[in-house]
Amino acid sequence: MTRPNPGRIATATAHLALFISIASAAGAAGQQSPVLTGRVEIDLPRGAISADICLSGLPADGDTVSLVLNRAYTIKRMTGAADPPVAMELEPGGAAVRYTLLRESTDTAPPPEQADVCLEYGGSHPVYDIAAGEYRPDDASSIVAFNGSTVRARGASRWYPVAFHRQTRLAEEALAFRLEVACPACELIYVNGGPPSPGPVAHFTSREPREIFLAAGRLPVTTLPEGTIIGETVAPDSAARFLATLERIQQFYSEYLGIPFGAPPVVVRMDAVREPAAGRIWGFFSDPALTLIGMTIPEFVGILEDPEHRAHRPVFGLLAHELAHRYFGWGVGNASPQRDLFGEPVATLLELQAIRSLLGEEAYLTAIRSLRNRAGAGPELRPLREATPEDFACDSSR
Repeated sequence: MTRPNPGRIATATAHLALFISIASAAGAAGQQSPVLTGRVEIDLPRGAISADICLSGLPADGDTVSLVLNRAYTIKRMTGAADPPVAMELEPGGAAVRYTLLRESTDTAPPPEQADVCLEYGGSHPVYDIAAGEYRPDDASSIVAFNGSTVRARGASRWYPVAFHRQTRLAEEALAFRLEVACPACELIYVNGGPPSPGPVAHFTSREPREIFLAAGRLPVTTLPEGTIIGETVAPDSAARFLATLERIQQFYSEYLGIPFGAPPVVVRMDAVREPAAGRIWGFFSDPALTLIGMTIPEFVGILEDPEHRAHRPVFGLLAHELAHRYFGWGVGNASPQRDLFGEPVATLLELQAIRSLLGEEAYLTAIRSLRNRAGAGPELRPLREATPEDFACDSSR
């Protein structure tokens, strides 16, 4: 296997170390993360979610506070802010609503443990019974996906209320939380602040701010000393070999960045709610959950252990990219106005360096050519001052 030039690696590492220090300083300058507490109820057959949620530590904009919530939900009751909202506007893409709320005035400052705003809300999402051949035309991590037997929802779907910073134009998806989840039809409930728990009721707590990711329903669990796989029953040998590949990538990042990777990821295997197609695999990282869609763990192992397989590099790159989000996207720079610049583009940089070190120079150069070709196909780059998270996700930004 061809190894990269040590001088170039050292230079790239020095540049990235400088970038990390800038991003860390930017994050440290941000406000303390809000805290979410409350209860969520899930009606799995109907695709319904109802919640009673309180938020504390919200950033204020004068006498108002702004929240973002999926447009499928109706706010039934609100405390801590005047009703009705001062303003309501759709997020770009129209999947969520930004609410600007007038804070209730008080003569004395409330105690720090008192919530700023409490919301009781609920609504329904389409249910696609994939076992019966019902599919939606597309799928993405930004939707709340009910498929008749499971539900998955991450912060980008706005299934829980988050603060919106009007100055930076960013929604603060990462929060500390104490959450009770009730789902009568769910055999297993997982929220990425704790281990998977049997239904119908489970409790989850995270003192660390994180994007809240929910996976629940009929989900088997494979547990090994090396890690946990949710959503698929996997033979121990196959599971161990897959987790060993993840460990190689984690070890590389720890050494390359000089920052320990931390706790191993929890692998979550979910089904897509659009029709499966050969070669269509994707995933996302909601620390510490690595969610993978479109391929079974034994299929991953078969490709990863066959260097001649045409999908060997892209599949390895997918895993390397998503694990890189432990650092860029949800770790370093998360609290800064440049969060999204620290997300997809820099995770792609780390992905390429993992390919270079662990698969070799030829695989690295092929990945560079592939990225350049995709970037050349558009869309045209926007100036940084106008760029949105969607722009930073484009290959031209990467």
